[in-house]
Amino acid sequence: SGQMADIRQGHPSKLAEFSDDAVLEALNAYRATHGVHELNLNSNLCTYAEKRANDLIAHGGLDNHAGFIADFDAEEPPVGIADYGGGSFGENLASQYCVNGTTGETIFAEHPTQLIEWCFDSSQKGHREAQLSKEYQDVCVRHGNNMYVVIFGHH
Repeated sequence: SGQMADIRQGHPSKLAEFSDDAVLEALNAYRATHGVHELNLNSNLCTYAEKRANDLIAHGGLDNHAGFIADFDAEEPPVGIADYGGGSFGENLASQYCVNGTTGETIFAEHPTQLIEWCFDSSQKGHREAQLSKEYQDVCVRHGNNMYVVIFGHH
């Protein structure tokens, strides 16, 4: 069971980051709870997720999917995506310091399940829908500076 940090005490010291595998495990557990098939880790999606994580680090924060949109608007498919083949793609972004979309309160995710259930699930921007999509088959998680990129794919 997680604990909520009190925002009035200021920013907590840097939160310990989660491994990409731990986030994927939490995501698949969440999908199982909702009766949706498990997603498979895909190395081509990982190549692209790594690029997006580096984009966010360079940007200094979440970019509201600007980089993702620009990458797919470009004439050439982005790194990793061409090798994956056609299909549809989605991106979820979250920081461990996130705002609950329902309550508006700031949350400090101290466990991967909290990232999945509090940060993504409460979002009003389609993150919950992507996480529970029956269409996607493949996925990869990459992170940096307490920010997490989840790339979804479907052939």
